[in-house]
Amino acid sequence: MRKLLEGLNREELLDFMDDYAKSDPRFANAINVRFNDPRYDEELAKIKRAIDIALEGVNDYSSRDS
Repeated sequence: MRKLLEGLNREELLDFMDDYAKSDPRFANAINVRFNDPRYDEELAKIKRAIDIALEGVNDYSSRDS
């Protein structure tokens, strides 16, 4: 595989990876985890929002902000 990748045009490979990441969230996540600096605060905020939305109608759930 490495030999194949080494022979590819850089721009074509970047375009392919970018397009693939747009269509496959798992691939995009794998790239982000491996090569991007973690943004823990942003990810934690996303998780908290998702929990609030999921439990919005539950009577015995009190929001974190309450």
